Amino acid sequence: MKRKFTLLFALIILIAAPVFADKAGYYINYYNFDAVLHENNVLTVNEVIDVVFTEPRHGIYRSLPLYYYVTNYEDKNNREMTYAENYRHIYTGSDQNSTSTEGNTFFIKIGNPNKEISGSHTYTISYECVMPDDRIKSYDFFYYSPLGAYWETTINQFDFNIQFEKPLPPETELQFYSGDTSSTSNLLNVDYKYDSNHIKGTASRISPKQAITIFARLPEGYTIGAKKVSPIPAWILAIVTIAILLYSLFLCLTSSTKRPVKTVEFYPPKNIPPSEVGYIIDKSADDSDILALIPYWAQKGYISISEEKAKKYLKQKTVVTIIKKKNLEHDEPEYQKFFFNYLFSKSDKFKFSNLSSKFIDKMDKTRDKLAEEYEDEDRILYTGESKSLVLLFISSLMTFLTFAFSSQVSFDDNLFLSLLIIPVFFIGLAFNKTIYTKYFRKIGKTFKYFFYAAVIAFAIFATIKLTKNDNSLPIVVFYIISALYSLVAIFNGRIIQMTPYNIEITGKLLGLKEFIKVAEVPRLELLLEENPSYYYDILPYAMVFGLAEKWASRFANITINEPSWYSGIIDPSMHFSSLNLINTIQKDVMNPVKATRAEVQSKSKSSSSGGSSHSFGSAGGGGGGGGGGSW
Repeated sequence: MKRKFTLLFALIILIAAPVFADKAGYYINYYNFDAVLHENNVLTVNEVIDVVFTEPRHGIYRSLPLYYYVTNYEDKNNREMTYAENYRHIYTGSDQNSTSTEGNTFFIKIGNPNKEISGSHTYTISYECVMPDDRIKSYDFFYYSPLGAYWETTINQFDFNIQFEKPLPPETELQFYSGDTSSTSNLLNVDYKYDSNHIKGTASRISPKQAITIFARLPEGYTIGAKKVSPIPAWILAIVTIAILLYSLFLCLTSSTKRPVKTVEFYPPKNIPPSEVGYIIDKSADDSDILALIPYWAQKGYISISEEKAKKYLKQKTVVTIIKKKNLEHDEPEYQKFFFNYLFSKSDKFKFSNLSSKFIDKMDKTRDKLAEEYEDEDRILYTGESKSLVLLFISSLMTFLTFAFSSQVSFDDNLFLSLLIIPVFFIGLAFNKTIYTKYFRKIGKTFKYFFYAAVIAFAIFATIKLTKNDNSLPIVVFYIISALYSLVAIFNGRIIQMTPYNIEITGKLLGLKEFIKVAEVPRLELLLEENPSYYYDILPYAMVFGLAEKWASRFANITINEPSWYSGIIDPSMHFSSLNLINTIQKDVMNPVKATRAEVQSKSKSSSSGGSSHSFGSAGGGGGGGGGGSW
């Protein structure tokens, strides 16, 4: 009678099996999981999987997680602990196999790529799962999923047997979870039993993506010799990082800065064209700095400027043309000769309309050649730039590596938090940049404090996040490194020092800029008597300082003659207006250049393109588990 019942049950299973067959063309008729947990937290696993292929397939694959997570309720922050496990000694019997790692998953691919099979096939898979030390001082635990939640198909029958090499103590707390990954109870009604040496169980008619997970809370010391991550590398990195940060901070705070003395000046420094004033201001030549050469050349008799109306698509627009009068003198800087020769390479006239990308390219090369003028030893503007940048970079790199490699789990565990160092690095670069402009374009206190707050906020945020993770270093070490790194980022620019030449020139330029801003009419009239072209001599420098309109307003009640090098569309009944000339240069020369550069940049971008009262987990958590599919 018992045999008849068994045969009847088997017949029902066979009839029902196609109903449960997955859409991938196979189902698992029987799955047996047999394992031994060794004292060193290594699990030796042997799996027997009886698969029925309803469609031709090469074989199956097994996916196993490389990380699992456990909440430590004895930590005051209920910290989620991350554990990395690895798999070794893979064996699949007579079946071929290959292994690979993708993301956080280890794959075992079983089968012959040159052969397909149908019907029933039994796979035997054995491997060792190396689980790390739990790093919890008050207890040990075993947290594992004999059945993972990522099988694509139905499993008609699943049996498991986990043997413990070291007997389980009587006080062991055991919890079972089964069902989907959110389940915190035994939803699959797994029939299980356990004693001091075994945990056994069985379940049937399991739908896809269902899991069985076991949690056993064990007394501290149950596991002996489990894999540990040495804290020595993290300590070495931390000590080296703190030493570098202290050295960098020492250089920052002990650097003595000599300030330029603002002198009374009515003329620019000798042999300093307006384009180079722009470079001295912020160590960068802008397009507007180069274009200030137009009125500068005109005043020196090299060119003339003409303004006329032109029609385009039934609309009138103003076009500025510069006309070559003579070549630049041989003693003019090379960058000026380069730009001048380009402008008049095809004709003695150049119109600031329909500019091409080639014009922008020549502007950029002109700027590069201008910068080369200040590479000579007697004209260098700053010292300590390379040292400042290298120290900031090394400080950032070492801080990044210390944070990243401080994890007890893996480099990836703290990697994304360590990337918060990158914004702080760029904020440090921004502070360095302000060293070049601080005497000409002072940053307001509010803006400066915003930067300070941003640096400190980034550092604190990264530190708080890191201290909530499981790290090899004490919390105080992270706070020390974060504080030192923040100070280095803020004060690193102090290492950069102005050269005596720069101090002298900057003092004179500051004096000239101040005079342009506050010059009084009587003084200007005297200067015009001495030099009738004084207004035009200073105009290019006022443009570079961003004070062209203010300079023109100083002469609102002073009669100045129209320059001989300018011819414009001026109403004959009206007097010449210096403001008209400024508007012409700024609007009809600079605006076309800005528009062309924006177009070139746009095209460039488009072409690149706890306690026992807590639930420790859920089904599918813990080590092992994973899932699989066919291929």
